[in-house]
Amino acid sequence: MRSGAVTVTAMLTNVVTRLTTATTSLDVAGRRGGRGVPVTVVSTLNAKTFFFFSMGYYLSVR
Repeated sequence: MRSGAVTVTAMLTNVVTRLTTATTSLDVAGRRGGRGVPVTVVSTLNAKTFFFFSMGYYLSVR
């Protein structure tokens, strides 16, 4: 059960890393168009929400 939770956590971390990379490149593109800040705020909120959700899931599985 624990190893399964670790695997899920690793997968979630991988997804968060990919999302962060994608939103960062979007942020750079948005900055050139003058829309960089909203993208950064949204990506930060999404990352925090996802982090708390994954932590709650991890604790419930554990």
